Order: sequence, then C-alpha cells, then structure tokens
Amino acid sequence: MNSNSEHKRREDWLIATMFLAGSVCFTLAFFSQMIEEPFALACMVLITALCEVLSVRLYFDGRVSVSFVGSLLSTILFGPIGGVLAAAAVAMTGFFTASRNPRKLVFNFGHATTAAAVAGWTLSYFGATGTEWDLRQPVSALAGGIAGAGILFSIDAWSVSAIISVTSGRSVRAAYRENFAWLLPHYLVLGLVAGGLAVVYGELGIAAILVLGLPLLLSRYAIAQFVERTRENVMR
Repeated sequence: MNSNSEHKRREDWLIATMFLAGSVCFTLAFFSQMIEEPFALACMVLITALCEVLSVRLYFDGRVSVSFVGSLLSTILFGPIGGVLAAAAVAMTGFFTASRNPRKLVFNFGHATTAAAVAGWTLSYFGATGTEWDLRQPVSALAGGIAGAGILFSIDAWSVSAIISVTSGRSVRAAYRENFAWLLPHYLVLGLVAGGLAVVYGELGIAAILVLGLPLLLSRYAIAQFVERTRENVMR
C-alpha cells in the first residue's frame, strides 16, 4: 500500500512538473516572436489537429498518426509559437478523440509544448525557421527538419519513458530502450519529410501543403483497413 502511494505521489509530481514546464514554454513562445502569417499558421494547426483526429488505433493503447510531421513543419515555418500551438492542438485533440483522461492531457500538453518550444528556439537560433525557403537551396530546411525531429522525439520519448519508469518501477533508460529507441530513425525520416514540405511551402504557399495532405488521408484509410483486417483474422 505504501509502495503504491509513493508511486502515485511521484507520478503526480512528474505530471505537475511537466505541465508547469510546458505552460512556461507555451507562454514564453508568444513573447519571443510575432505572428507574421496568422492565416497560414491557423491552417497548419488545423491540419495537424486533423492528422491526430484521423490517427488509427492499434491493438492495445497505441495509435498511428502523422501529426508529428505537422507539429515539426509548424515549428520550422513559424518558429516556437507555431510549434507550441500545433503541439497543444495535438494534445487537446488526443484528449477529445482518444483517452478522455485529464491526467494524460496535462502530461501530454506539458512534454509536447516543451519539446516544440525547445525545437523552435534552437532552430531559430541557427536561422533554420521561416517561410522563405528556396527550392534551389533546400539543405538548410532538410537539416533543420532532421535536427528538429531529433529534439522533438528526444524530449517526448524521454518524458514518456520517465512516467513509465515511475509507474512500472523500471529504470528510465530501460523504458526508453524498450519502447522508443528503435523509433528514432523513423522520426528522423519524418523530419526530412517536414523539411521538404517547408521548401514546398516556401515556393507555393499553404495551398500546396493542403494538396499534399491528401495522400496522407489516403494512407490513413489504407492503414485503417490493414489494421481492421488483421484484427478480424486474429478474432477468428
């Protein structure tokens, strides 16, 4: 009983600390820059939220979603403020469409907005944010995509590993190694995708991103069909 109470107390402290960090980063992001293209930013946040709405539920509590690309692309294009808005949209959307767990919402908001803000500030420091990307010189955007993906993934993965460690009693490193380490190459590739989309945005604007989002919707349908067919075969 005492052990369970201690785990619960540590979990509460971790969730509260993460939420506080995310709230501070979310607020500071609005003081670090001005919103120069509000319509395009709003479109990107909505697209990212839509990607989360259309995520496919797997066999247990896992989900497949491409909202990571939307969050990273918002960060590359609009800096910290774009990143935190997209991250907050994903957390809220996940709450209303999946978990309905207030504690999970608070924790997800905290680590997602912290990761987005840190990625945005880092990319801004190195001049890897903005909407004026040139198709003839895409290297900076692609490099920024990989770097931003690494930052987003690392903070998110280690944060979730910490909460797993608290609730399960395993070490943080073991939780990370078992659940997230193998996913790093996948998310770095998604970073390249986000960097490429940033270049497309620089040349063609938000309309091109909306058009290129259609294949993602089709891929979501294909994934859902595959998962459902597999579930039916398992249930036989």
